[in-house]
Amino acid sequence: METTKIWWPKPFFCGMHGRIVPGRGHPSSSSWMASFVHRCTRQQHGSIRRLAIRGIAAAAMLGSIALPAVAQPLVGILPGESMNIDTAGVVVTGSSNAWRITAPMRDDNGNASLGTSFRRWWHFQVEGLNAAAGSTLAMSITKSGYSDIITPVWSLDGGLTYERIPGVVPTYSSSTQTQSFTITTPPGASSIRLAKYYPYTIGMFDRFRTSLAGNPLVREETIGRSAQGRGIVMHTLTDTTVPDAGKQRVWVHASVHPSETPASFTAEGLVGWLAGGSDEARTLLANTIFNVVTMANPDGVALGNYRTTSTSVNLETQWAAPFTSTVPEIVALRSTIERFMGTAAAPGANPITMLLNLHASHDETYPFHFVHQATYPTSGVTADVRALENRWVTALKGRSGFAALRSTDPQSTLSGRGYVESMMHDRYTLKPEWDPVMAITFEGTYQAGPTAGVPNTDDDYRRLGADMGWAVADYYGISLAPITLFAAAGETLPQAAAGQGLLAGTLPARKTGAGTIVLDAANTITGSTTIQQGSLRLAHVAALVSSTISPLAGGTLTLTPGLLATVGGLKPRAGGLVDVGTGSITVARGLSQADLLAALATGRGDGSWNGTAGIVSSAAVAAAAGGITRSIGWSAMGDGSITFGFAAPGDTNLDWSIDVLDLANILGSGKLDSGLAAVWCDGDFNYDGVVDSLDVADFLASNLYDAGSYHAAGGSVAAVPEPTVAVLVGVAAGLTAVAVGLAGGRQGLGSGRQRMFRASPTVA
Repeated sequence: METTKIWWPKPFFCGMHGRIVPGRGHPSSSSWMASFVHRCTRQQHGSIRRLAIRGIAAAAMLGSIALPAVAQPLVGILPGESMNIDTAGVVVTGSSNAWRITAPMRDDNGNASLGTSFRRWWHFQVEGLNAAAGSTLAMSITKSGYSDIITPVWSLDGGLTYERIPGVVPTYSSSTQTQSFTITTPPGASSIRLAKYYPYTIGMFDRFRTSLAGNPLVREETIGRSAQGRGIVMHTLTDTTVPDAGKQRVWVHASVHPSETPASFTAEGLVGWLAGGSDEARTLLANTIFNVVTMANPDGVALGNYRTTSTSVNLETQWAAPFTSTVPEIVALRSTIERFMGTAAAPGANPITMLLNLHASHDETYPFHFVHQATYPTSGVTADVRALENRWVTALKGRSGFAALRSTDPQSTLSGRGYVESMMHDRYTLKPEWDPVMAITFEGTYQAGPTAGVPNTDDDYRRLGADMGWAVADYYGISLAPITLFAAAGETLPQAAAGQGLLAGTLPARKTGAGTIVLDAANTITGSTTIQQGSLRLAHVAALVSSTISPLAGGTLTLTPGLLATVGGLKPRAGGLVDVGTGSITVARGLSQADLLAALATGRGDGSWNGTAGIVSSAAVAAAAGGITRSIGWSAMGDGSITFGFAAPGDTNLDWSIDVLDLANILGSGKLDSGLAAVWCDGDFNYDGVVDSLDVADFLASNLYDAGSYHAAGGSVAAVPEPTVAVLVGVAAGLTAVAVGLAGGRQGLGSGRQRMFRASPTVA
């Protein structure tokens, strides 16, 4: 069970074991005391105010004090929330809504032997603020182990989100080691959290883990436990549908120094991008395996330490030969690396070839790498490894404008050989059984961001993490460039003539140029297809059977006449046109009925399917010009797919003929003159959402009942013989009789719900 110290300024008291603790600077127990120390369990940490009230109540029950009115802000820390401040030394002075809070920084674990560089994190909560008018707080963070100016952050929602405090620029006094700044809390805020920089708490990491649950690209594994028993979690990311043979393995770990949180956000951004399922990420994961330990030191995070574990160990220097450190966090990391690397007698099938050690630094302006001097065996690394480092640094700077702001990187000699980089170099790179490992430290910074004069944010580092994914692809020579399908204005090119005999893989395809590309092969591409300009014509039923198509404004998807195409997905509301002509499209997945109907409504235009966006039919427009009524029908199938295409009113099952099956569908739906919501296969041919006399009129006006196919070979609109008057009279009589029956008690065919479909479609 975890415990922590909670500090409260006067006038609160804590009765513990029947005792009252005198406050700082108030020798008499009859005076209002400045503070109390209360031991609380994890189960109690939900509210500082609740704990304060408990303390008052305990003292009151002992009969030693009268309950005062709450007059001052309360300062405290919550267990497990990465908070740290020297609670015993906090002093609050002032009155009304103006307060001065002096808060000394605390060493990791309260261990004064660690030195100043280990005293660089503060994070605490302030309660009891004036929610009506706001409060002014003059803050002095004393015993500061850092001197650089960092705009602090606050949280106004209980630690769910943090932001830089607007307009705050701290000052630093070297003589008193004090960071000073003044803030004014907004009305409505009765409590705030203040921190040196954006925290990355265990709760934040747990929420991120939850967001990854069930993702087919991600597998979570607990690779060990910390000194206090917390799980050390690793996420493995790869495309498991692709065999692992030949995949490059990338190892990433962060928060070895727990409050160097730019590293944590960078790792989260990398994992988030890889898990996001973009075409580019899937392509990278088809060729790589990523192992990411976002929180390598969970005890340090929970306790609010800056650089050490719960036992005051600096994990960064625990990697020296003979590689036998028994620190549990190191054992978890090292043993997992050893599992992947294998032994000289049996090297791993996919050994690590890149290792990224993520950190953050004070007194530096922009992010940087610690590259290593190519001076081995005297120090540093071999020249070959340094060349790999240069390749990686160039790749990242080429992808991230933020990372590129630092023009030169400091050089390390790996003095003492106690680092993970030196272990990978000395233990593996120097051995012929393994390929060289590019192992390097990347350091974020706390103030400057990618925009001049604007402090960086947690999202800036998440974006940098995503950029790392692109850079990894560049480092390994894995192309993430989209497939380009270009045809100039006036050109119509088969795909082979456009240089793409077969579209395959997970990368996206982009149709550019004002001309037309004809996809006439059974392509296997699973990446998305975007039509940015001109036309993309499908001339094979499986031309894009596994790809999701997005026609943008200025782009059109068309079909060769009469084609019954199947596509992996479709975004018909992306701004462009989908022209079915005389064909049809079955969308295998991802198209909702709502999006389909919205795209049909846009494309229907004045009723002749002549819209400038959405789903249209140039064949229906041409038919209307000749006095022939044609439309676009659709049906949702039981497997989640949706089919839509050229149709005549009355053709409920989209088989390009109108017969007794269609009549049965209309009558069997029970929707005729019922006022109930209806769709095409129920008989709603004019898209007004119901089946009524207008739809019956459209049905009869087509003159196609029992007249055979109205769809000629090649996809043209077929001329069909006029049905006999007797047939039309019979159909009209049947529809009218059922309508009358429905209105008089819902009897007859409609109550049977008998529906006959060519392919047994069901409405979604």
